[in-house]
Amino acid sequence: MAMTIQQTIDTFQFKKARVIQKKQAEALPSFNLFGEYQTNGMHAKSCGWVYLWAKVNQHGIFDICYVGMTGKTLMERCDKHAKGFMPSPKDSTKKTKGQKNGEKICTFLKNNLGHEIHVYARKSADTIVLEETVSLCSAEETAMIKKMRALNAHLWNGRA
Repeated sequence: MAMTIQQTIDTFQFKKARVIQKKQAEALPSFNLFGEYQTNGMHAKSCGWVYLWAKVNQHGIFDICYVGMTGKTLMERCDKHAKGFMPSPKDSTKKTKGQKNGEKICTFLKNNLGHEIHVYARKSADTIVLEETVSLCSAEETAMIKKMRALNAHLWNGRA
């Protein structure tokens, strides 16, 4: 029997790390980082993560819209996403992937009152390759995208 999205998140030990918010006065979404991932938290300096943007309603997670990874800290990657939501001063006619994702977040939150987008994260495993310790975050991201597609998640990213 196939696992549900929630069972997959639980089985692979993803933990809720952030909430993506769109405040009325703000034009762009922002990330609300939980304490353990902030500057002095226990996960603040850990590098190599796989993360999910999960659509959540009053009954819990019902879809995954994005799977990502970072070889750096989770806070650095989410800050980079937030900067990517901003319009490019160079070319205002062509939208970046980040701008498109920001618009998708805003549209979803506007059209689905009472729903949220949460960020779930998992510290990736490390291994030794050529006598160097490397994170498996890229391979884990590819595997999670495949798992989410098999569960018919409506992903915004096109890899794997």
